[in-house]
Amino acid sequence: MKTEPIVIEADEEAAATAGSAQSLVIEEDGAEAKRTKLPERAVRNDDGSVTLPLIKKVGFTVKSSTGSRREEVAELTFHELGGADLRIMAQASDDMKPVVAFARATRIATNRMIVIFDQMGSRDIKAGGDIISFLSE
Repeated sequence: MKTEPIVIEADEEAAATAGSAQSLVIEEDGAEAKRTKLPERAVRNDDGSVTLPLIKKVGFTVKSSTGSRREEVAELTFHELGGADLRIMAQASDDMKPVVAFARATRIATNRMIVIFDQMGSRDIKAGGDIISFLSE
């Protein structure tokens, strides 16, 4: 169902400050038209989560008192965020918000996600952000 567009116009004082009159037209074609799309390589799982195969695998070494072991991450599985997740994300510093969002959505400990996130490529980060947005709509 097509609805009438909404027109938002700057008031005269704001237009004078900006140097010209400005307006913004927003077409509302329904909620489905605005819904974030999943990346093509993403897979919807039966439980509602979404698995993203990474373009570039991420490897790191985990050291503990019993020794060290090499781990590799080839995919991330994202889940819908809950209220506690949103509260924790809101408390994160600006530079940590994306990492905390990925950690909470993938259910991976933040200290581990820092290492994973820092090695991820921009296409994988964008795809992960799109999935988090998709699951939040």
